[in-house]
Amino acid sequence: MPPVPAHPGHNPAQPDLVERDEALGLLVPAIQLASPDDAAIVLVVGEIGMGKSDLLRTAFDAGEATGNAAFRARVTCHPSSPSYAPWVSLIEHGRMLDETIPAPLGKRTPAAPGPNVLIQQTARAILDGTESQAMALVFDDIQWADTSSLDLLLSIARQASGLPITIVMACETPLRDGQPIASFVPALLRDTPAHSIELEPLGGEGIRQILDSRFPDLSPDLTNALSEHIQQWSGGNPLYAVEMLEGIETGEDVEKALTTRRLDTLSFSLRHLAEYRLDQLSARARETIELASIIGDTFDLDLLDDVSELDTEALIRDLEEALDAGILVEEQNSRLRFRYGVVRQLLTETQSGLRRRQRHRAVLEALRKSCRPGGSSLDIARHAEAAGELETAVDAFERAGHEATRFFDMVDATQFYRKALELAAQGIGSEARQDMLRLQYADSLVRSDATAAIREYERVAARAFVREDAGTRGKARQRHATILYETGRRDDARDILDDLIPDLKQRQDWPTLANALVCALYCAATDSDLASVDSLVQDLESILDKVDNPGYRALARAMKATADVARGRPGSAPSMMRDAVAIMEEIGQLDMAAPYTSVAFMRVDLFANLHRPEQIRDLIAWGRRLDAEGNRRVGLEPAPCECTPEFGLWYLLRGEWDKAEEFLLDPIRIQTESRPQARKENVSVIGAEYAFLRGDMDRASSILDFLAPSPAAPAEEHGYQPWIMAADLRARIAIASKTFDNAREWIGALDRELELKPHVPGELLLDLNRARLMLATGDARSAGDIAESVVGHARRINNMLPLIEGLQILARAHQKQGHTEQARKSIEEAISIAARCQLSLVEAQSRIISYEIASASESGANGYREEIETLHQQLAELGATPSANRLEALLKKQSDNRPGNLTRRELEVLKLIVNGKTDNEIAESLFISPRTVSTHVGNMLGKAGVSNRVELTTWAHQNNILDGET
Repeated sequence: MPPVPAHPGHNPAQPDLVERDEALGLLVPAIQLASPDDAAIVLVVGEIGMGKSDLLRTAFDAGEATGNAAFRARVTCHPSSPSYAPWVSLIEHGRMLDETIPAPLGKRTPAAPGPNVLIQQTARAILDGTESQAMALVFDDIQWADTSSLDLLLSIARQASGLPITIVMACETPLRDGQPIASFVPALLRDTPAHSIELEPLGGEGIRQILDSRFPDLSPDLTNALSEHIQQWSGGNPLYAVEMLEGIETGEDVEKALTTRRLDTLSFSLRHLAEYRLDQLSARARETIELASIIGDTFDLDLLDDVSELDTEALIRDLEEALDAGILVEEQNSRLRFRYGVVRQLLTETQSGLRRRQRHRAVLEALRKSCRPGGSSLDIARHAEAAGELETAVDAFERAGHEATRFFDMVDATQFYRKALELAAQGIGSEARQDMLRLQYADSLVRSDATAAIREYERVAARAFVREDAGTRGKARQRHATILYETGRRDDARDILDDLIPDLKQRQDWPTLANALVCALYCAATDSDLASVDSLVQDLESILDKVDNPGYRALARAMKATADVARGRPGSAPSMMRDAVAIMEEIGQLDMAAPYTSVAFMRVDLFANLHRPEQIRDLIAWGRRLDAEGNRRVGLEPAPCECTPEFGLWYLLRGEWDKAEEFLLDPIRIQTESRPQARKENVSVIGAEYAFLRGDMDRASSILDFLAPSPAAPAEEHGYQPWIMAADLRARIAIASKTFDNAREWIGALDRELELKPHVPGELLLDLNRARLMLATGDARSAGDIAESVVGHARRINNMLPLIEGLQILARAHQKQGHTEQARKSIEEAISIAARCQLSLVEAQSRIISYEIASASESGANGYREEIETLHQQLAELGATPSANRLEALLKKQSDNRPGNLTRRELEVLKLIVNGKTDNEIAESLFISPRTVSTHVGNMLGKAGVSNRVELTTWAHQNNILDGET
């Protein structure tokens, strides 16, 4: 049966109804009884708090809302009610039953002589009543019903087959031995066609639905953290989940509750519900799972056996009792799990502090001796803390932090390091030990809270200075400088490093020195301070034999490569960058290797390797593989290229925008997130370029506000190359928008910065914008001279994009000066280079210029009509609006010059119509389909303003449309 559509009372955000659509889809039609075929017998089962009552109420209300004539009644059974209590309520609800049911239940006389006769006659009366009116009878909480009521219910169910009667019952599980319900349910399922619906606990998605409804503005991180906590503690029980959220109204409340562990405190009602479950256990079984609760949410039988005084067989019997009661769940590899965190919490709370500590110590000793997989650092840390062995706990929490860091789980790492630090501050370990923990804690905060991390680094440096601990102070300052660089504060970082590096050299603290040199190199390279790059690379290479990390060699090669490109001497830069990636991959640093492939493309290949497209394809494939493998190693799905978004630019230039979008991240969102500054800058440049190519100048400008808000804003606040690319795009936007004064300001800003810090690819971009502006303002001769200079320089250093763009400008400058043949030669070379580089979009832009040159010549571009139409369609479908608009203007110009504005193909069809050919004959003659012929005919009728082929022929003769057509 398909899920029921939305209906009154069904609110998916209501906790008891989340993930209950399938059950509603079965119950609502049955209770509606729109036809006898809808009749059913349904037993809804589930533990306390699963939402059975709300499910029945919602389904019943939806059934009544249909308004048909069926008789419907819903009754609830209660503990300690007299015999037949639910049936008395039902009969009172339906007065028409009074006269047909014998006393003492109804009013019919004579009264039934005994209980068996009463059940038989009442069942028969109710079933006979369905001849005049369909019935839907809903019974809630039948676990409380007496034997007589259940016997009557079973009698009716046995005889209901084929009649228009629905019986819906809700029963709490597990069934308790000795109660009437324990024998009723098996008999019902055995003797009747009853359908059983078991309400399962909510899954993670169900919990998130509740949270999204209750806290719509909660951040994804907080939603996930709260969802996981509630899932663990409530076991997916909606009632438990709602109880845990009691008193929490805002996102701030959520954060506070998670931080203070307020959610771990049992309310009165949660405590009552947990006790209700535990009451099902024997005293010895309860004591056994009390011991298990000390071990943790999940435990294995062997560990419990190690710390229990019971023999294994007795232990298993106790655990089986808890499994039968639904308190434990059996998992793979002989592990068991507490189904509800609230039950485990109650078990631990009810033990005295002395007993808990003794049991934690026993578990700790068992973990130390066994060295089993279950004895992780985190398990040891928690049991050591609870047992009062704080030094052991500090060491173990630190190891747990290391393990989390290795798998990039920085949220857990922060938690573990902070715990180690808190315990160490209680007098465990020296100040130096505490500061090393604080450094690790700060390292884990770098991505999530850079401000807090900086504060911790400064604190460690100050404490180390007071006690004259130069080693610890150097480590803290080096880390401080690194985070300043990553957050865009390069000048502050360089101030620290300029003071720190000589000191580290003097003290021969090689590992810290190497890290400091790395940070200094990043700062210098980002600022395009090429002289400093050379000096720092030499310093780093001079100590490579003193530090056991090949990654430093990789960095040195990468920095050499980018400096060579900036100088306009690319030479072996691409091979050096690939060597750097290979080193990082070989030593297993995939979190660095994948981004290095992006650096290779963005800083080297884009300026020196576009003429080798296959090498770029290999680089992208390499980067994607490293990206996916890095995710796989930490247990994540292959995320959408988080480490390599720069590759999106390659696919933009190729016109493969569907592939580009696999890499492109939302620049506006990224700019506000806690990410490395360099990543934000690159994503912003590429995102703005994409918007520009689509013709969305407002979005492009909005994205660029992050990098280049105004021509007067200093470039020093951002990476030098990204700023140059942003300023270049600002100038191009201004020229395209014909705001020439603004274009001059951006060109002036580029000139100012490049005068201070030479950067050959940037200088080519500057000259190209000068040429564009001169061309746009009518100075074709000067534009041509500058473009010719750019072409020569770009050709010498194999910088393909400026070479192609220079040839494009040169072609247009020649055209405006009347040098048509020279214009054709220049644009044909641009087309040829773009094709060799496999830059399809750049090739298309060059072809547009060639069509414009042809259109302006005496012969015109009519011979390219089909090519123009095809290219126009491709670019329009792609979304490259500015380029498509230029082709559309060419097409319109050609149409204006054609008789009747007909296309070449329409003229061919018209000629054959005038000659008396049918659509099939025309199709055969022109090698097209009859349907295409019909489309052309319809278009011509519209252009000519006539209604049939005869009138079209007359119109063609009267207007001399075919004159000159052969």
